[in-house]
Amino acid sequence: MDNLTTLDEGAFGGAVFTGNLTINGAKTIGKSAFAYDKVTGDVTVSGSPAIGEIAFYGIQAATITIDGAQTTFDKTAFGFATADHVTVNVATLDHEAFYHLYTDQLTLGPDVRDITDGAFQFIQNTKKTESNAENDTTDVQIAVLNLPANVKTISGSAFYGSKVKTIAVAENSQLTTLGFQAFAFSTGLY
Repeated sequence: MDNLTTLDEGAFGGAVFTGNLTINGAKTIGKSAFAYDKVTGDVTVSGSPAIGEIAFYGIQAATITIDGAQTTFDKTAFGFATADHVTVNVATLDHEAFYHLYTDQLTLGPDVRDITDGAFQFIQNTKKTESNAENDTTDVQIAVLNLPANVKTISGSAFYGSKVKTIAVAENSQLTTLGFQAFAFSTGLY
């Protein structure tokens, strides 16, 4: 979807895309624009758009890639999304952008500096289970969360309640702030 500058509210909500969904150069992706979509291939969003509230809520895809340093997110833009691999390369991740994301691999790109405001609350792998204490087992954990050197701040319940087995911090890390409830109530960390 090149050359589209605005994708308004509900533009493709509930749609099924065969193949890949690529959005390049949009300035605004409105509320619920792609909510509950099913994409048989990959979802790629590039060009630093303003992504609206629940714009991709509940979307299912093989992979999700967000690439644009100045991309902004409104509340739960990718809440409850499901993808085998998610790559995010934006300066600031906030507003519960990936709230309760289901993914087996999360990659943070070189432009990521700040992760805050519940950006990845309750993430877990793609093996969905009931949300209760009996199911906090290794079978729902993301194996490794790699924090690249460029990340400076993790705060504001960024990974609150997440199911991550291991957090690997880059040797040359610029991380200076691990703030309020950054990994509170996360399970499986060791």
